Amino acid sequence: MATEPFITIQALSHSFGTGALKKEILREVAADFYPGEIVIIRGPSGSGKTTLLTLTGALRTVQQGSIRIGGVELYKARPAQIMAVRRRIGFISQDHNLIASLSACENVQLALAMDPSATPAGSRKKAREHLAMVGLGEHGHKRPGEMSGGQKQRVAIARALIHRPDIIMADEPTAALDRETGREVVELLQTAARREGVAVLLVTHDDRILDIADRIITLEDGRLEETHRGMERLREGLAALTGLLPRYAAAAAAAATDGGGAREALRRRFRELREPLLPRTAAFSARRMSPLLMARARSLEKQSHDLALCEETLDRLLTLLSAPPSDRMRGIGDTFFQPLEFLLATMAETGAASIAPEVELLLRLTEDRGEMMTSLRERYFSSESGLTGEEKRYLFAMTELFSRAVYLIRQWAESCRVWSDGTQPFSLTAGML
Repeated sequence: MATEPFITIQALSHSFGTGALKKEILREVAADFYPGEIVIIRGPSGSGKTTLLTLTGALRTVQQGSIRIGGVELYKARPAQIMAVRRRIGFISQDHNLIASLSACENVQLALAMDPSATPAGSRKKAREHLAMVGLGEHGHKRPGEMSGGQKQRVAIARALIHRPDIIMADEPTAALDRETGREVVELLQTAARREGVAVLLVTHDDRILDIADRIITLEDGRLEETHRGMERLREGLAALTGLLPRYAAAAAAAATDGGGAREALRRRFRELREPLLPRTAAFSARRMSPLLMARARSLEKQSHDLALCEETLDRLLTLLSAPPSDRMRGIGDTFFQPLEFLLATMAETGAASIAPEVELLLRLTEDRGEMMTSLRERYFSSESGLTGEEKRYLFAMTELFSRAVYLIRQWAESCRVWSDGTQPFSLTAGML
């Protein structure tokens, strides 16, 4: 996923009317839109959704603030600059905007009319290819009046894609479609975003298609709030990773009978889950977003690294505990490991829910555990303990690993704080679905 936005909006305000009739629609809006992502804009009627879309699409003059598209500033831009920007955008409207007297192929071909490099034969070929891409390869000869609503919207998508835009803007593309057809249409847009690296900016009231979004922007009273479903899916992946840690103890206990096979399988599973998360967390962490989303993105990246270090420490600890120098050391190790097992179980529950009370509980539980282990070690190191030199070296290594594991669990809990809202399990779409 790209880390540099294709569209950057800063301090954007817009109003209609003058004097006593003046109504502010957008107030100090700021947002970025990235190649390859799908952004849904939602909000009540009159909240400024379509206004934001038309401003961002260079179809309306910027009154106040900044909109930069592909490096071009739209505020006070020259007409030639605006036309150049528009050619980088594909537009899809609710009513399709197809010309009734032209065939589907001719409607798609029309989008290349202003391209000086296009020839009639070449544009016809491209039009047929794009109609085939949206599943209408056999319908190019039909006129709009001979097509269903879903087919017309597919033609509109083909027309929007044919000049290889950097971004597609769609205003209520599923409003006139049934559930199944609407789903097919948005999945076509989703495929285009992923395959072509095209950003999709979609205004909708249709709650049935929210799941395709990487990001959801809500406009209300002229102000913008954003949430990120892509990061929520990452967080779910990290929760699954966290849930593996309590299972290490059981795998270690089974080592006597399975030769360590269960533990090795668990380690492989941990790596399989973590490896695809690393580049995705790093990509989100590098992006420019709202301060809250940036903090959450950074927390995801930190959680990924903390979990990897915790798993490595836990594996080393279990390796050490499997071969104590004496029965006395085995008993001490078991005594130390019991509270660590409880911390790991609490950590897994916290990762699954991320509610503030559980996060705070984990922070309290880990606050002085490291110091307790150090004091226990010092007590065992005293001359009265009767430990041999080998036992003392073992005890030192064991308590160092215990303390490190507790420290990493605490660091992980600290990074979870930004995801908890104080009372309820955190959800990026709470109150929206």
